[in-house]
Amino acid sequence: MVKGSEVLSSGLLGETDVVVTLRHQIAKVAASDSTVLIDGETGTGKELVAEEIHRASARRKGPFVVVDCGCIPRELLESELFGHEKGAFTGATRDRRGAFEEACGGTILLDELGELPLALQPTLLRAIENRTAKRVGASRPYQLDVRLLAATNRDLDAAASAGSFRSDLFFRIAVVRLKAPALRDRLEDIPHLARHFLGRFGHVDEIAPDFLSYLRNRDWPGNVRELRNVVERAVRLAEGTALHFTQPGSPGKSSHGTTSRLLASPSVRRDARVRPHREARLEAIERFSRAYATALYQDSGGNIARAAKLAEVDPSYVRRWFRTFELRPAPGDEE
Repeated sequence: MVKGSEVLSSGLLGETDVVVTLRHQIAKVAASDSTVLIDGETGTGKELVAEEIHRASARRKGPFVVVDCGCIPRELLESELFGHEKGAFTGATRDRRGAFEEACGGTILLDELGELPLALQPTLLRAIENRTAKRVGASRPYQLDVRLLAATNRDLDAAASAGSFRSDLFFRIAVVRLKAPALRDRLEDIPHLARHFLGRFGHVDEIAPDFLSYLRNRDWPGNVRELRNVVERAVRLAEGTALHFTQPGSPGKSSHGTTSRLLASPSVRRDARVRPHREARLEAIERFSRAYATALYQDSGGNIARAAKLAEVDPSYVRRWFRTFELRPAPGDEE
């Protein structure tokens, strides 16, 4: 038997109470085949939590299959999940196994479960209840030997109450619930996480105190994913051995080919050196936030969804940034 602590040592880095508690919870639920719903904001590592459950379970030698319910066209999602028979629909030129078949003997993660179309939810519920499923166009079902995990950044409790997500499916999936903590709830882990990412990107030299201070004082709406991206940019743009506050200045090229310089090396005025640290820091953060929001607005054409994808944050953050800095969203995106 593989103990949870041995398996988890390579993932979910950090020693804050919320992370230690989550590791203990994972070790407990991994010992069963219970369905688990993993809640958490964008970028908090929900897929990593699911991976750790799989790796600590008796199914660890089987496959770990992830289906992102928010990235697959609705008309193809049933086939993606359960497979299809040749000729079942236009373009189905051969039999195809679905994700549930691919995960046989292992674990399947339905990521962004809240995006699952309402019309497909009864099919998933029947599959979970009966432990069987049918390929699209097939007459006979096949047996399911798979553990189901699900992840979402949506409030499924509210969605179930509002009728936009089936309550019976919600209660069937949320047998056990785990929470991937936001980075703002584990700020003490930032130096440890930063050094881990630095090692991944080949940087072995020192981290300047001002860079660590910068990391500790950011808003982090994109959570650990955003931290990883900031550290990677700092490494790629570094000119010396130490990473400084000014290094993560540019997010690089966007998908539109625009390069946005957000934190160009600031000239330090003599009087700025004697200002209170908190006042100077807040001014710098406000200046960065305004520059970032403006660049994001330009690169996305004011489109909320496109901007959220570029920044790798939840659209609610983009709306708030645009509203704060009086940037008018594209037509149709206004609240």
